[in-house]
Formats: sequence, structure tokens, C-alpha cells
Amino acid sequence: MRIQIILLFFFALPCALHAQVAGFYTTENDLSLKWAKLPVRICINKSVPKEYHKNIIEAAEAWNRNFDKKLIDVQCSSKNPLSDLDNVDDHSIFWVAKDFKRYTDKTSLARTLYAFDEKTADFIDSDVVINGETYNWKEVKIDLTTVLIHEMGHVLGLQHNFIFPQSVMNYYPYVGGYKKTNLESIDLLLIKKMYFDSKDNVPLYFKIFSKGDLEGAIKELLTREKTLDANELYALAMLFQKIHDLNSAIKYMSEYLKMVPNDFMALYKLGDLFWSKDNADEAIKNFKKSIEISPNYYEPYVSLGVIYLKKNMREDAILNLKNTLKIQPAHYLACSLLFDLLKDKKYQKCFKKYAPEK
Repeated sequence: MRIQIILLFFFALPCALHAQVAGFYTTENDLSLKWAKLPVRICINKSVPKEYHKNIIEAAEAWNRNFDKKLIDVQCSSKNPLSDLDNVDDHSIFWVAKDFKRYTDKTSLARTLYAFDEKTADFIDSDVVINGETYNWKEVKIDLTTVLIHEMGHVLGLQHNFIFPQSVMNYYPYVGGYKKTNLESIDLLLIKKMYFDSKDNVPLYFKIFSKGDLEGAIKELLTREKTLDANELYALAMLFQKIHDLNSAIKYMSEYLKMVPNDFMALYKLGDLFWSKDNADEAIKNFKKSIEISPNYYEPYVSLGVIYLKKNMREDAILNLKNTLKIQPAHYLACSLLFDLLKDKKYQKCFKKYAPEK
């Protein structure tokens, strides 16, 4: 059976066909998927330009240097064509220069593909495809090492992790030059539990969350409300957002930002929460703070553009939407809005090129 794990950076949500247990992918019988033997040998395909080989090696090393035993071996080459992707005896990293939409959304940066044995819960294949079609990686500010560290987490069996603010398995604005090359304690702990039988405990709220019980995770955190650390406050905010309790999400994200005031993504999330409550002034304030800290984070620009449109501030809207495309040229919502405003066909062309196909 083959599942596909998507790395997306805006709009669409990742598609996971199985549940997770404490951050791991699982079978239909709730067995955690993992490799029977380490290291995972995943080879650099001949399609990958030589100048990017070092990024693949660096990404593998980011995982390997934290453990006594090597997790991932990329010191090998593969000559198999993409048409041989389903060959379970060949685990490869491919550079896809044409028709990337066959594997995922055409604006995605990369995708990890799995094959596994449902009975034993062992992975039998994994491949990574990198989007060399949509993006000119030499011109667009994207740190490929950071992207591949995230993807190699998927190769090892880790799920996306949106409730830990600094986990490499969280969602990040890779387009714009974001770099994240150090693993966080939760990333290390999950790998230790999976492959080294660590006796260290995964936080209880995270276990509860991973089983899909969001309200149970919230309840557990609230029993310790007065002593919550920054990571727990962030998790609480994100969990409340998921169950659409926006007031509580705003409360705990604000508390988190008192501890970590320069987290530009959290500032954006807080602004988005205020905007969901139709509080444009607070939304604008937080979006601008996010931009001040990280000028290459594109999402606050498009959000400001949308708000300014609603406030009939046309020129401000245009400026922010154009700023979005300077950083993220494939942001099809910005393209669509600019075409509506300016009737310039280059924005219509942009939208048609990057928007998801129905």
C-alpha cells in the first residue's frame, strides 16, 4: 500500500491517509510505521542537479548527528527513471522538472511517498520528489536543506506537527529563505521512541492530541494552566483554534507571545485569529509586527492586502499584494486579487499557471 505525504506552504492542507500515534504514521490497525533496519538508504537520483547534492547530504546529517546510530544514508546514487518510482527496491530522491502535478499540488515544494507492509507495519519503500518545475531554485529564496530536513522526518515516519512551535515537522514559510536546521527536543524524542526504545515520556497532551482527541488535550493542559511553558501555551492556542474557540486561541497565543515576542509566525497567527473575529485593527497591528521581524514572510502581506481591500484602501491593498508576489511568485490568491484590481493579464496568467486544477 502506498501513501503520499505532502509538504505544502499555503492554502491546501496535507493529506494523510492514516491516523497518527504520538506523532508517528500508523497502519489501519494503529501500528506505528517504521523501518525494520537502520540506516534508511535513500539515494540521490541522477535527475538531481549536482549543485543540490550538498543540501541532501546536509539534511541527512541534521538527523544523523543527534544519534549514535546513523538514521539516513544518502551516500549513494540512483539512475532509475521517474517512471520506475513504484520500484520498492529503489529508494530515491528525485528532481521533477516536468509535470510535478502528477505527484501533488503544483505549487508544493516537495513530496514524500511511502510504501509499507500493512501486517508488519514496516516501510518497504520511500521516495522524495522535489519540485524543480514550478520554482527556479537559483532565484527564489528557498533553503533546500531546510525543506529536506522536514521531508526526511517523513521518510523516518514522522507526521506533521503543528502544535510544537519549533518542531522541524511544523509548517514553515520556506519560500522567502526560512532556515531551520536544528532538530527540537520533540523531534529527537519521537525518533528515540520509535527506533531506540527510549523510556522518556512523550508529553501526555501530545499523546492525547495525536489520537485525535483535541478537547482531551486541551483539558489536560488546562489542569496545569498556571505553570504552562511557552510550548504548551502555543499548543493550547493552536488546539483552541482547531475547535474554533477563537477567544481562547487569542488568549493563549497572546500569552505565548509574552514569552516569545519575536516569533513572527505566531504574530501572523494571532493577526489571523483577530481577523477571523473581524477585528481588523488588531489583525493589521500583528501582521505589521510579523513583517517587521521577518520581511520575507509573505503571508502577512497577502492578509493585509485582503483587509485593505475590504476597507476600500485600494493602493495599500495593491502594494501588499505585489509585495507578496515579490517573495512568493506562485501565490495564486495574490495573483487573482491583483488581476481583479488591475486587469493586468500577467496576473491572470499567474493565477492560471499556479491555481489548483479542479
